[in-house]
Amino acid sequence: MVKCICRVHLGSLAHLATLPLYKLVGSTNTYQALSITSFRFLSTKNCVLRDEQNCLKPVHFDNFERLIPCSNKGGSTKIVQKRLYELRQLRTVSSDTFGLTEYASFFKALRDVLNLKDCSKCEKQKLLYDVISHQHKSYPEVARKIGFYIPDEVHEWFWNHVPKTESFNHYFFLLKSDVLLSTSRYCTKFTNRLMKGTEMERQLATFQVFLHDETNIKPIMEKVLKLHTFDSLVVLVKGLAKVKNFRFIESYIQALLQKLEQHSYSGKDRKKQKSLRYVKFNNALLYYLLKSGNVVLFMKTFQEELKFIISSGLINHIDGREHILNFPIHHYLNLLRVSNRQEELFDVISCLQSSSLMKHKLFKEFLMGELIASFQAFRDPKLVCKYVLSSYSSKPSAIILNELGIWGWLYHSKSTTLTASDLTKELKTSSSVLPKSMRIGSAVTVPILTELYRSLLSSASVSLGRGQLKDCLLDLYYKYRSFLSKEASKYRYWRNDTGILNVFLNYIRFQAREPKLAYDILLNFYSQHFAKNVILTTTICPFSIVAYKNYALTQAEISELLQIMHKNGVPLTFKFCSAMVMHCVKIRDEKGARSWYDKILYGGFEIRHMALIQIIKDRGWPFPKKFDQRLLTQLVDDNNSIEEPADSTLFTDEAMFEEGSEPSFNDDDVNRCTSTIKETLKCLS
Repeated sequence: MVKCICRVHLGSLAHLATLPLYKLVGSTNTYQALSITSFRFLSTKNCVLRDEQNCLKPVHFDNFERLIPCSNKGGSTKIVQKRLYELRQLRTVSSDTFGLTEYASFFKALRDVLNLKDCSKCEKQKLLYDVISHQHKSYPEVARKIGFYIPDEVHEWFWNHVPKTESFNHYFFLLKSDVLLSTSRYCTKFTNRLMKGTEMERQLATFQVFLHDETNIKPIMEKVLKLHTFDSLVVLVKGLAKVKNFRFIESYIQALLQKLEQHSYSGKDRKKQKSLRYVKFNNALLYYLLKSGNVVLFMKTFQEELKFIISSGLINHIDGREHILNFPIHHYLNLLRVSNRQEELFDVISCLQSSSLMKHKLFKEFLMGELIASFQAFRDPKLVCKYVLSSYSSKPSAIILNELGIWGWLYHSKSTTLTASDLTKELKTSSSVLPKSMRIGSAVTVPILTELYRSLLSSASVSLGRGQLKDCLLDLYYKYRSFLSKEASKYRYWRNDTGILNVFLNYIRFQAREPKLAYDILLNFYSQHFAKNVILTTTICPFSIVAYKNYALTQAEISELLQIMHKNGVPLTFKFCSAMVMHCVKIRDEKGARSWYDKILYGGFEIRHMALIQIIKDRGWPFPKKFDQRLLTQLVDDNNSIEEPADSTLFTDEAMFEEGSEPSFNDDDVNRCTSTIKETLKCLS
């Protein structure tokens, strides 16, 4: 399945970019490299910056401390540790043509720029770019084969001083300069920022912006291999799988496998290191197979991984808080849940609850998350709450539920907040339904609360009339907003979560059928002081929920949404752009519709939404280069039109809380996997 990737690099990355990308980023000559004489002042007489014509012979690692001091008596422990870390990194990237002497000179030049006084941020940034560009120009073979390691403090300076709006340009400069991307946590921060940004930013962070031309795939994937570590590539693959971006996923998995095979191991435990890395690769593969719905291969891979963990002696391995069985078993439980196989899920959990895996909090959190989410099929919020209070610390969790108004609606069917004494009395009547081994011992988390909100509102939408449901939603929303304002700072991740907000907006729009109210609630939420910290934590954008097919909104209100998105740095998503295309078509604004469609084309989004495809076809607009022409045959040919979806298709095709379509597999597959889990648990110490 996996083919070897060609090790030929066809020129600099900048030359492979598309013309629109050039217009956005600017010329490759934005920062002209200074001549060697122009910045000799950045180096000492004993350690001048050298090019290939006057470079010294590479020194041994033993002499490195002389060139990059890291153990002088006056130096702090932090500096010593930083320099030793650099030494370890340089062991992997130095070469005969660019050894430690050259790196010492390179680092000295960069650090001298950082220490310059009376120099503006823009000038200092340009000087740093000049030094890096000069090295890239002077050592083309090093750039092509290995890439350049940049000291952590340089990346830290970039992170602290490069404007957020310039992140794209900065990252593009790092790519075309062949700077290693995973040697500094600050560089990783840039990657994470782009991954949470616009579609174009995400495509740059994943290199996909260069892959739309098939002739670029081999050289670009070679660059991916060079600039990323194995671990950072795993994160990249999982990030793509999470949002179901499978366009080039096979190329990334090939690169990941090649990275796995290339890695050299040292020390007495090198066999164990290799086995652990294989398991990490396998977990990434399992996650991709889960998200892509390839159940047959998932089942086989899952069983093989558990058998390998046993045979390689890793069954009791713990890395930090994570037991080695955490991820494979979690992925399997997730598969059972999204396919609505509750009976099999409960069977596996009953086996796990008496195992030593229950000693690990992270594993229990995974387990309880899948268990509680599985109860959605029963539409019984009291049952969900009972398990929440049994698994998490009951008193602090009950206090949170009371403050949020959930307790009142759940147990009293009205808006009420109990006194502390009344809450304690009611809590005493609630008996635990889980053994002590499954208790987590901390307050309820946001993902679990999201499931509880969903369960409560799902039940309320059936039992309450439309007016009562609206009152319930408004009461819960305002209490949630109040809690965020007063208490969220006590609880990690509360302030920047959008999952619960999405639940409110979804039920207001599609169950209470109040599209204008959804708009008002969204504006109200983003007018709060905590909104500046809010980031998208789900694959669904709250602005898309409000805008999609919302013909109750005026053009002025649409403009207001766009202004708020811009103010809060909310990126345009495919769903939002598609909603705008359909909105403009509905009001006969052809120019506006084409303008929004151009944003879809420019962003490089994949188009699979049938109503949008019909609009494109009817108007003779160009399809994207990689458009799947087979989708055209699926259109309903009824007077050259297609019936617009009755529901929120843009949200159900990537279901709001569940995966898309249910995976199909037979009982034998499940029985074999469950048996493998039971055999594996017997081997635990």
